Amino acid sequence: MSVIKSEIAARRRGGVTPTTAAVEHSLITVQFTKPLVLGDIIELDELDPGVRLVDAQLAGAGLDTNATPALAFAIGEINPTGTDLAVVYETGIKCGGGANGTIGRLTTCGGLVPSAKLPRKLGLKVTAAPATDGTTGNRLVVVAGIACL
Repeated sequence: MSVIKSEIAARRRGGVTPTTAAVEHSLITVQFTKPLVLGDIIELDELDPGVRLVDAQLAGAGLDTNATPALAFAIGEINPTGTDLAVVYETGIKCGGGANGTIGRLTTCGGLVPSAKLPRKLGLKVTAAPATDGTTGNRLVVVAGIACL
């Protein structure tokens, strides 16, 4: 298990901080330098107090090049030690299959449920490793809809 940081989490690119109930879209990119394995944590962004995840789309191409891609993620809040998700908003999100890629999207509003009184780290956890690795050198793009609620 390793922790992989997005461009925003690594502070190479600025994030979006909403100040109203209007949904802001944060474009988060992750460049992979090694194969993904079961249990990997991908730190996406830090959510300020009051900010909640309303929606998210995950897109990637060639992350799992098997004819029957297995790669799946859970999305939620990373625990303080950075080793797991403390709060899971949704699991079983599949994306990145095949050469042209696939898009996965949240099907629930799990991000609206937890308390948002403190800053939290938004992240992904690999819940099913790629059947055929193609992650190295490829990119995952997450479009996160966040709002101050």
